[in-house]
Amino acid sequence: MHYVFSYQGAFAPPTYGHYKSMEKFIDTIMKDYEGEGNEYTFFFMPTKSSSSKPHLKETMEQRYQILLLFCTNLKKKYRDGNITIEPSRIEFDKESSSQTINTIDVLRERYPERTTTILLGMGQDNALQLPYWESIDKYNDNVAKIYLVKRDVGGET
Repeated sequence: MHYVFSYQGAFAPPTYGHYKSMEKFIDTIMKDYEGEGNEYTFFFMPTKSSSSKPHLKETMEQRYQILLLFCTNLKKKYRDGNITIEPSRIEFDKESSSQTINTIDVLRERYPERTTTILLGMGQDNALQLPYWESIDKYNDNVAKIYLVKRDVGGET
């Protein structure tokens, strides 16, 4: 089985919290879906643009380069040959909107095998918006599970 995980976010800028979140996602997913012969692909999936974050388009390459460094460090910890960890340019390169459903469609095209399971990850604050996401009804058929990073959404520490 091949598990493809996409950690969705602006990563503007990428932070140590994003790094540690991916580390936790990797540990959790490999435990949840452990099995001999399994393959795992973990993507940081930075968005190209957002109406609430106009600076994203101008910082695409910088964000990508920092995420590339994160992946280089994560690969040192996860040396198993069946694990790929990398930043993705899917949302940067596609002409369609950065809606997550479009990213899922691209992942399905790239990994069409019936033995591929698509998984998503995001901050808990983004998950609160899920009911309003474009084509949310399609997620059930295309995504096996959504993992969340717990965050304080109330602003209190």
